[in-house]
Amino acid sequence: MSELNGRRLHAADLATGSILIVLGAGMLAASLAMPTYADRGTVLTAPAIFPGFIAVVLLLLGALLALRTVRRPAPASSADGLAWRPMLTGLGLMTVTIALIGHIDFRLLLAGFCVAFAALFVSWRGPREEIVRRAAAFALVILVVAVLVPMTFQHVFLIRLP
Repeated sequence: MSELNGRRLHAADLATGSILIVLGAGMLAASLAMPTYADRGTVLTAPAIFPGFIAVVLLLLGALLALRTVRRPAPASSADGLAWRPMLTGLGLMTVTIALIGHIDFRLLLAGFCVAFAALFVSWRGPREEIVRRAAAFALVILVVAVLVPMTFQHVFLIRLP
């Protein structure tokens, strides 16, 4: 890895860790403000449990990433820049996906997002066996995301998806 790439990864890790800390703290505050429905006599119904758990995980992983990055010195380099193209591509992909919520079946939208993400961000170069392995891994991810995640939310958490 070149020094420039090392500095970029170091800066990206620190920025990502910081963003995850802020996002996790905000989500945790929002989940703590959610109603528990204890006043309605329900014992096991607390809609804030799942988002609170995700918030704590994001907060801890963000803190771990930021702490690891701060403790490890950045490689010396005279020039440093941010890779704008992948960042803007990812933001554009997320924006289009969010805009299509409610207009396209949610499972199809999730599968489409995963396929587009794989097409844009995964290296499809290398030996044929490696490409087949990557494609199989993404097919499994797409199956889980597009089928099992919505089923879990609808049947386990009883959350109606768009």
